[in-house]
Amino acid sequence: EDSQQHYYIYDEISNTIKNKKKIKGFENYKILDPTMLQYNDTFFIFCNLKNQPMENLYIFWSNDINNIFKPHKLNPVVTDIFSSRMAGNLIVENNILYRLGQNNSEGYGDGITINQIDVLSPTLYVESYFNKIKFEKTYGPHTFNIYQNLCISDSYEIKFNLLSFL
Repeated sequence: EDSQQHYYIYDEISNTIKNKKKIKGFENYKILDPTMLQYNDTFFIFCNLKNQPMENLYIFWSNDINNIFKPHKLNPVVTDIFSSRMAGNLIVENNILYRLGQNNSEGYGDGITINQIDVLSPTLYVESYFNKIKFEKTYGPHTFNIYQNLCISDSYEIKFNLLSFL
């Protein structure tokens, strides 16, 4: 949120991250939870702005990852506290695109709302509610990612510490 945005190239053969490159177009933005997607020959970055971290989702796009990313025509594309903040990578399953958003309606990261993306282009964006993920007896998750056969999520507990006033 406090520095220039970059992307990295992962080399699966050497298991290393290479070629740190600057993402152009974010010089005047402080963004949170950026998530990049290449879809229909266009690069999209879904993110939140630092001054509106919970309630508004923004998209930036470019036809080339090395060109300037432009704000989506409909920004903010989603305005609600139930799913606007990104909660992990976008998921493609059976040619359907899903976006995960944090549900912050009852506290920070109190579950994940899964939205199906019905239309995604540089000029249009439409999504619809699909499902939700919520843990019992804990808060969260607020991040959920799938890669190959691996899944990672997080949760947290609120505990009182008698020494917290120190």
